[in-house]
Amino acid sequence: MITTNAGQRQNSNSTTGKGKANTKDSKDKQNIFVQKRILEEAFARVAKKVGYDMNVRIEILPTHKMSLSISDEGSSIISNSTDTVIRGSSALVRKLDERELEATIAHEIGHSMRLHGAIDTGAVFIGLAGTLLPIVGGIIEIVGVDGAAPNLLLGAGLALAGVAFGFLSIPAFMFISRIHEYAADKYAAKLLGTGKGFISFLQKVMDSRPKRETSFLERLLANHPPPQKRIDRLLKLEKKLEEKAARESQCPKTENPA
Repeated sequence: MITTNAGQRQNSNSTTGKGKANTKDSKDKQNIFVQKRILEEAFARVAKKVGYDMNVRIEILPTHKMSLSISDEGSSIISNSTDTVIRGSSALVRKLDERELEATIAHEIGHSMRLHGAIDTGAVFIGLAGTLLPIVGGIIEIVGVDGAAPNLLLGAGLALAGVAFGFLSIPAFMFISRIHEYAADKYAAKLLGTGKGFISFLQKVMDSRPKRETSFLERLLANHPPPQKRIDRLLKLEKKLEEKAARESQCPKTENPA
C-alpha cells in the first residue's frame, strides 16, 4: 500500500504520525464528492495550459488501484465536446498530492494529443488482418472451393504463417505501447515545465509493488516500461528543463516600442 501525507493538498496545520492521516483533509478526501471536485479542479488547471475550455464529466471509480483515463464516449481522443469523460480511481485522488495528480492528468492528455489510442487501435486491426487472412486462406486451400483441388501443403503453410504472425505481433504491440508511455511522460513534463510531479508518482508506484526481478518474457510483453527507466529518462529531461529555465531567466524580455 502507498502511504502519503494527506495534509499536502490543504496546508493543514495539524500534525500526522508516520503512516497515519489524521487531518481533516484526509477525512474529506474519503468523500466521493470531494474527490470529484479535486479531480475536476486539477484537470481544469492542466487543461488551461493546453488551451482547452470545455465541460467534462468526472467519474470516480471505487477501486484501491491508482488509475486514470481521459476519453470521449466511444473514442480515446479528446475533443472539445461535453462528452469528454475523466475516470479516476478513488485511490488515485486520495494518495496523490496536487502536483502528482496534475502530472498524471498531463500524462493522459499527452496520450490523447499524440493520438496514441487511434494508433493502438489501428495496430490491432493490422495485427488481426495479418493473422486471420492467412488462416482463412489456408483453410480455403485445404478444403478447396469452386471445384479446385485441395492443396494441403499450401493451406497448412498459410495457416501456420497466420498463427506465427499473430504471436509475433503481440510483442510488437507491447513495444509500441511502451514507446507511447515514454512519449506521454515527456509531454507531461514539458507541458508543466517539470517532471518532478510524475517522477514522484512513479516512485509511489514502485514503492507499492513487491521488489523482484522480472523475467525476459515479462519485460517483452509488458505494456508499460519499468518505472525506474521512466524515472531515469525524466531526470535527464528535468535537467534540460532546468537549464532552459535558467537561460531564459538570464535573458530579460524586451518590450516592443509602441
